[in-house]
Amino acid sequence: MFAKEEFFVYLHSIMKKKLKIVNKELYPFGFSHAEMRLLMMIYHADGCGQEELCSKMEVDRSNVGRALKNLENLNYVKRTKDTEDGRAYRVFLTEKGWAIRDTLFKIKSDIQKTFTIGITAQELNELANLLKKVDQSLCEENYLVIKNSDHNGSSVKQE
Repeated sequence: MFAKEEFFVYLHSIMKKKLKIVNKELYPFGFSHAEMRLLMMIYHADGCGQEELCSKMEVDRSNVGRALKNLENLNYVKRTKDTEDGRAYRVFLTEKGWAIRDTLFKIKSDIQKTFTIGITAQELNELANLLKKVDQSLCEENYLVIKNSDHNGSSVKQE
């Protein structure tokens, strides 16, 4: 198998394993990994705007809206109309939401530790730097350059 193919195979495998563990841990709470991410953001910015959450998570409004609706139905958060902008909502944690905070941070910490078992600090820094490069490379602009080039690397006119 070529290195590029292996990269994507391992990336996919890592994400599947992570989601399996996270979803098993979150099952008793009734929400998913995406909703946990949302709660983690709200723990750091209780009372923030729904639009701000969309922007920080880099997720569209409808996905954040559905996640918030589920968390609201489970009584972990409440949404209230923004007093300055009647069209916008502010998101607040409920007592139940605050009550699970330490447990969620423990789950997150345990998963992060599991990721790095057997990896030295130096290897972890190298990996983080490589993943940062991948993250920076993975943008629409670079994709369009690749998409519009032929196999020899020269650009092809877009029609």
